[in-house]
Formats: sequence, structure tokens, C-alpha cells
Amino acid sequence: MTYVDPNSRAVRIHVRAHDPVVAEGVVDFLRGTPAVVVTSAPDGGPADLLIVVAGPVADEPEPPVPTGVPTILIVEPAPLVDLLRLIAAYPVVAVLSRATITQRGLIDLVGLALSDRRHLETTVLPAARAIAVEHDTGAGAGAGTDRRRPWLSDRERAVLRLMAEGYETDEVAEKLNYSARTIKNILRGVTLRAGLHSRTHAVAWAIREGLI
Repeated sequence: MTYVDPNSRAVRIHVRAHDPVVAEGVVDFLRGTPAVVVTSAPDGGPADLLIVVAGPVADEPEPPVPTGVPTILIVEPAPLVDLLRLIAAYPVVAVLSRATITQRGLIDLVGLALSDRRHLETTVLPAARAIAVEHDTGAGAGAGTDRRRPWLSDRERAVLRLMAEGYETDEVAEKLNYSARTIKNILRGVTLRAGLHSRTHAVAWAIREGLI
């Protein structure tokens, strides 16, 4: 998946983690992605995107002074108050649970962070709440359908509601005064986070969960 014009400079992604082995694992996830340079080295140069893999939140040390670089935060399930404290330390554009992350999911999320940051930022608090639910209920990887927690932003809910009524992408974009590309990115974000396969699957899931 290409995130930038191939004629422009490569996007630089820096990975930060407690454990250097974990950091290298994330680098391996993204290595080979076109037009992207990924490093876990502190002196890897200025970054366009930061990926932070936190350890247990209670043990997470104070982060360095934020540089303003948009950040994808990968966390262990934890109480909401602890997650919010960590989120507040970075300019977070997306937050993921380590219990449910996949290689494809991370690659797609990086693409969204670089192409539609404003939309992703609206999902941070709902995502944190869902991860807190994982902690409170003991849900995690292997928890079956429990991993698809209902957490939608108002904009995502509006898009899915119109899709459920039978409107096509261009029609939804016109009704909500967005571009068709934004609508596609919104749908991609929902399917990515909820582990779904298509927009039809996303609509069915949202109806089943009582979200629209």
C-alpha cells in the first residue's frame, strides 16, 4: 500500500517501545511498505509519524517531551483513567489494543494516519473506552466476537446509518458534505478497527450491535 506520491520523499516512521524486541517486531510489520522508511533507532532522523508501543500502563515511564509528531499508540488493556493519562502525553491520532492488533490492521492504520488524520482523531476516545472494557471484562485476543466492541464516532455512525438506508458512497458524501474519499476512509477505519471485511459487513455489524 502506497501512502504518498512516489515522486515525493519517503514517509519516515519511528517506533518507540519499552522492549527493543517489540520495537523491532513493529518495524518488521511495516518493513517493505512502499514509500515508507521505518526505524526504531532514536537517531533515525526527524519522523512524520510515531508509533509508541506501551508496556503495562501502570509501569510506563514518563515519555519524552512530545515533539508534535502525530502518534499511533499501542497499549495493553487498562483502566480508562490510565489510558487517558498516557494518551494525553502524546499528540495521539489513533490508539490500538495490543490484544487485537494485526499486521494488516497496523499497515492500514498507518495509511489512515497519513491521509485522514482529522477523522482518526475523532476515534481516539471511543477506542480508549473500548480498550478499557477489554481490561474490565478480561476480553482480549481469542475472545471471539467480544473483541469487536461497539465504539463509533458520531460521524462514523452517520455514515453507516445512511449506508444502511441504501445510499451509495457518493450519495452519502453529498448528504454529509464530505468528499467521497473521506467517506471511504471512514468506512475503512470502521472495518479495520472492528475486524470486518467490507462496508456491507460493517453495516450489518452496526445494526446487530444496536449502533445505528
